[in-house]
Amino acid sequence: MSGAVQFLLLIFKQKIEAMTRTDKEKLSEVLVIAGLAAYAYYKYSKLSADEKTKIVNDIKETGRNVIKELIPDEIKGFIPGLK
Repeated sequence: MSGAVQFLLLIFKQKIEAMTRTDKEKLSEVLVIAGLAAYAYYKYSKLSADEKTKIVNDIKETGRNVIKELIPDEIKGFIPGLK
């Protein structure tokens, strides 16, 4: 390892050691979420164009259904496309 990388790892280690328990838990949560996002991006990048289109359309349709269920009926009249 180069000296610069070792130096950065040393600083990172010292910062983690100086953190409180709740800060470390928050860091762990952030790292888990970042890892899941990276994995999802990797899996998405390996899909074919047809599979990507299908996933995007499924997500849009699910979002529309959730919005239709959550918005009260008296408000739906004011929003185009939700009647």
